[in-house]
Amino acid sequence: MKPEYVDIDDLATVFPETEQAQATDDSDSRKNIVRDDEIVKEHLRFAESKVESYLLEYDLPFDDPPHSIRWSVLVIAAYMLMLRGDLSTSDNVQEMYENVIAWLEKVRTGEASLPGLETTDEDYVGFGTRRNMEYEYFPYQDFQSNYII
Repeated sequence: MKPEYVDIDDLATVFPETEQAQATDDSDSRKNIVRDDEIVKEHLRFAESKVESYLLEYDLPFDDPPHSIRWSVLVIAAYMLMLRGDLSTSDNVQEMYENVIAWLEKVRTGEASLPGLETTDEDYVGFGTRRNMEYEYFPYQDFQSNYII
């Protein structure tokens, strides 16, 4: 299964292929280091899933994701690959990752939005508010509850 929003070669815009190879080559040899494409794809898919977890009010998956979403996926994947490879993350990469997560959180809470995309909030069927996942009541119960999931 390949990532939906980005191609494996797109990752080079934020994480050079030589460093991708260092982060994914699990062989004992350090002379002919080769990027493991499957590991990279796995991290890209995980990053897409993480990004989508902040965007539950949108119709997912995106057919044509905005550039900001593609960039978020690449930054998160690069950060995770650096951690996997025990590569030291530069202050720049750390800051990009933190900025992406902060922006996604703002999108999730409604403080920021994705240009040109509508939310599906009016289509949401549930037993509480999607914004904070606080369930106000459960169906078929005689009690009120404020469980936070």
